[in-house]
Amino acid sequence: MSATRVYVARLAGTPVFDPLGDQVGKVRDVVVIVRPKGQPRAVGLVVEVPGKRRVFLPSPA
Repeated sequence: MSATRVYVARLAGTPVFDPLGDQVGKVRDVVVIVRPKGQPRAVGLVVEVPGKRRVFLPSPA
């Protein structure tokens, strides 16, 4: 398995789209689990939707 680098700061402000292609919000944060052993794991995104409400969008398993 090869490692892939993702720079979380670059995700901030990225548009989030629904399955029909309509923009529903923007990425505001990434939720990561830091484990004592092994690699950190991103478990989802915090997405800001219109009205300044923020929701958690879990990542696929």
